Amino acid sequence: MVHGFNPCVWHSLKLRFEGDTITGYVDGVKVVSTEDGQYGNGMAGLMAPMLGEKNIATPYFDNLIIKPLGRTRPNGFKPVPGVRPLYPR
Repeated sequence: MVHGFNPCVWHSLKLRFEGDTITGYVDGVKVVSTEDGQYGNGMAGLMAPMLGEKNIATPYFDNLIIKPLGRTRPNGFKPVPGVRPLYPR
């Protein structure tokens, strides 16, 4: 939870994927961190929860930047059986 969050103004969202660690920041403040090494590469995407009676979401994103950090697959990486990457290396 981000204390004092105002949903009616622009915010800076940063997601950092480094090794198996995924860290999320809102307005420069770290708000979440987890570990997940299931996938060695993939696509980036943003989603927003559906709100209201009609289950619609109207998020606005601006200045999206995706910068690779030079991640390599972790030792012992094994893809999930039956799952293929959309864009193989």
